[in-house]
Amino acid sequence: MFKIPNSKFQIPNSHRGGLPSTTFTKDNSLEYISSGSFINKLSANKVSKSGVKQRVGKPSTTFAHRKSGAGFTLIEIIVVMAIMAILATAGTTSFLGFRNKNRLKLAGDEVSSLLRLAHDRAVSQEEGSSWGVHFVNNSTDSSPYFVVYYGNVPSGPSPTGGTTSSIKYLDASLKFVSPSSSALPYTTTTLFNQLTGNLSNSSPVVIRIALRSDTNSSTTITVYNNGRVDY
Repeated sequence: MFKIPNSKFQIPNSHRGGLPSTTFTKDNSLEYISSGSFINKLSANKVSKSGVKQRVGKPSTTFAHRKSGAGFTLIEIIVVMAIMAILATAGTTSFLGFRNKNRLKLAGDEVSSLLRLAHDRAVSQEEGSSWGVHFVNNSTDSSPYFVVYYGNVPSGPSPTGGTTSSIKYLDASLKFVSPSSSALPYTTTTLFNQLTGNLSNSSPVVIRIALRSDTNSSTTITVYNNGRVDY
């Protein structure tokens, strides 16, 4: 083993046997060595500050080749599939929630619009009569419905007694919470008086629509005695 002094020096030609110049730094590390058999030998060994030889040269490419050619392990595949399943479930739940909220909103919009239409027709005395909306929630019916009518107030689950202008059905995923389907008469009726448009009912009428799968998700329409429809 040889020791390199703590200074930068150059090996003179008389000591290197005609080999190209060799330069060392003051921290005992090899700075530059030209080609040659003896020099090549030295270039394969780096002398650290502590005097210990360290092997230097091109970095090994074995690890890089192994990584680039390696496939996925079973555990990695399972983890990726689990993450994809979680994301798919979250996306589906979010979509269903959005769709259900949209259905409730559309139903509320339609009911409130028809109530306002009946009110306006009563004020304008269309057909020379009062107008209203009759809501039916009979458990024997395949789907709850509501009837826009004029004239006499309909009686019972069937839209009889008045003159039907139109019939609308709730979406199959929705139901009326009010009126209830568990007690007679299964109906709620609004009737707007001619000219004034005031509600002929003695108290405000509340219509509540909910999801069949979750009655806590609902929307409410209220009709007040002065004929105002609140939604």
